[in-house]
Amino acid sequence: MLANLYLVSAKSNLAEKSLLDYALAIRRIYEFYIVKSINVELFLIRGNFEFLFGSIPEFFDSYLSNFKLGTHAFNLHVVCLRDFVLWVLKRYLHKNYNNRENYNSILIMNISKFEDLFSTFLLKNKTPNKYFKVIDLEKFERILFHLAKQVNEGASNTVRDTIILKLLIETGIRIGELLNLKTTDIIDENNTSYIKIHSSQIHDSRKYKPRVKNTQSFRIIALSSELSELLYSYIKKERRNNYKVKGSKVPHPFIFTSKLGNPLSKSSINKLFERINLLYNEENEFADRITPHKLRHTFAYNFLKFLIENKGLDMDRAKDELRITCGWSPSSTMPQLYAGKYVWEMANGHNLERINKMYEGNN
Repeated sequence: MLANLYLVSAKSNLAEKSLLDYALAIRRIYEFYIVKSINVELFLIRGNFEFLFGSIPEFFDSYLSNFKLGTHAFNLHVVCLRDFVLWVLKRYLHKNYNNRENYNSILIMNISKFEDLFSTFLLKNKTPNKYFKVIDLEKFERILFHLAKQVNEGASNTVRDTIILKLLIETGIRIGELLNLKTTDIIDENNTSYIKIHSSQIHDSRKYKPRVKNTQSFRIIALSSELSELLYSYIKKERRNNYKVKGSKVPHPFIFTSKLGNPLSKSSINKLFERINLLYNEENEFADRITPHKLRHTFAYNFLKFLIENKGLDMDRAKDELRITCGWSPSSTMPQLYAGKYVWEMANGHNLERINKMYEGNN
């Protein structure tokens, strides 16, 4: 009961995969206590958090080996359970402490206690920050050039696919955010167009409904004039050209449509990237596969580099702007991923310069 209430009320904005991660982690801790003949939900409802605090370490003791999880997946499940426990804790205290002053002090104390506990379970990622993949922008431009040729040759959906790729590389938005974009989410102000990333409760016919990750993801992002023109042209023309009726009215507000005029699905995005990878791997253009997430990495890294080298911002300010643009919380450590790669590259470049000068002096 509590778990279902939590997922429906507190995590309804999550993408389906993220929602399944939360549900799986919560189910496993319920099963852990069932084996011990303990109704953990009853303990939570009655506020027996001391018991929970003392027994959770045993649950995580063999969790990694029992379910054969990698570091990232394990840490994700730790965070999922931490969020669930803190939600139950806040709900219980809110219902049982009428005195606001007592409520706040007890809440802060318990939250800190459980956050510290869960932080002890998190594993350090063994992969150095510098190893995440970015895409060579010159090679990416050749992809766009190839798609532009297909447009001139009359190929279908190439305008749509070009806009999708440009949106991903220019704004860094997630696939779920892109597929959720509606025609009303384009805003014009002071001769600049923006896209609005937010959640809405409108009908969606797709089986696997894309979702905006969380409320931290709600934001407004500026578009280049070139991309804005492409987007408006697509909405007015190509969006309405489908196999049903050419130029017919589309019965839904989502910007990107399939050949049948339905809201574009994530599987269609996967097919687009499979097509691109097949073509360019055959031509030996790319040693690694291109993925939507690599485009997000590429955007984030190049944006951080631009803010530091072109705008003269210090690293902390650059990371703050990156958090806002990418839809991360103020406390998110994600910008450090890109800062780490940038500093690593700069340090190696400076060291090579030092070594080269040393050898030049000896000649």
